[in-house]
Amino acid sequence: MAVIPLTRPILGDDEQAAVAAVLASGYLVQGPQVAEFERLVAAHVGVAHAVAVTNCTAALHLSLLALGVGEGDLVIVTPYSWVATANVIELCGATPVFIDIDPATFNLNVALLDQYLTESPEAARVKAIMPVHTFGNPAGICELIDVAQHHGIAVVEDAACAIGAVERGRAAGSFGAIGCFSFHPRKIITTGEGGMLVTDDPWIAGFARGYRNHGQESVDGMVEFVMPGGNLRITEMQGAIGVIQMRRLAGLVESRGTLSARYDSLVTPLGYTPQHRSPGAAVQSYVVLSPEHLSAASVIAHLRANDVEATIGTNAIPFTRYYREQYQLSDRDLPATAMVRDRAITLPLFPGMAEAEQDRVVEVLATVLQ
Repeated sequence: MAVIPLTRPILGDDEQAAVAAVLASGYLVQGPQVAEFERLVAAHVGVAHAVAVTNCTAALHLSLLALGVGEGDLVIVTPYSWVATANVIELCGATPVFIDIDPATFNLNVALLDQYLTESPEAARVKAIMPVHTFGNPAGICELIDVAQHHGIAVVEDAACAIGAVERGRAAGSFGAIGCFSFHPRKIITTGEGGMLVTDDPWIAGFARGYRNHGQESVDGMVEFVMPGGNLRITEMQGAIGVIQMRRLAGLVESRGTLSARYDSLVTPLGYTPQHRSPGAAVQSYVVLSPEHLSAASVIAHLRANDVEATIGTNAIPFTRYYREQYQLSDRDLPATAMVRDRAITLPLFPGMAEAEQDRVVEVLATVLQ
């Protein structure tokens, strides 16, 4: 029996033709295809500027640098995300403050955020808030933005998984001062690797464009190195793929949503609890909580033994080795994160997934209970 994969990127003849055209042109890095990709993403999100970079980690790091985050600053962040979300804070010399998640949405708990900003004596040191649209779910972002504005703190949206997601008529990535997307192969659209920083702020966009290209800017018609920067450029091949993928975006989001709704109806009667998603979520990964008496590890092992690829939800960052040793947080400090860590399972999901494949996944889930 063939293994049902966790994911499968949707790439076809159009992407191959676009890459072939770039190769024939001889213009391989940061050219017109990248610029068009940026234009399409900015238009989709509804912002003035989009800056393509090597990956979403680079976009998040650039965002914090642009906001002046550095040593002595605090950045509030979710404890439940890919570890890069917290790593970029450390790389700026700042300190992450982990606020527990909502156990239903898996997003940062807005009530706990407001409580911290209102009551903590260290709240004055908070330079930014970095919420994550976990698995493409923007639930709670409007309330979070209200809290951040009340306290006068900038928001950087980690929308790595959320291209195509919408909340109250607005695209994910458009709510904060900056939004950041990923185009890794597991994301909704892919360029292999790659990321994008989006913003309405012309200074932030200019800083990002300069930094990604060794600190270059045009000054009085001359190229000058105006800051120490890095090489965060993406290739024209990636840009060309991104242009085609943006044309597919609406269909990919719709397909994932249809499959996720079908999963919901099949796994809930078995005692598995799907992530509580906003109506406008773009489901990058389909994640469920196991029944209370079953660990995620045991369910994942059973699925894999039966030719169904599965994995954990994502990282409980404070409980990974570096952060555990650095900050010594326990399950009692972040109870919702600890619970989700122990029970979250990512099931196979990809556009074009056959109902028979979904049925097979659910059949294996049912046998765990036996």
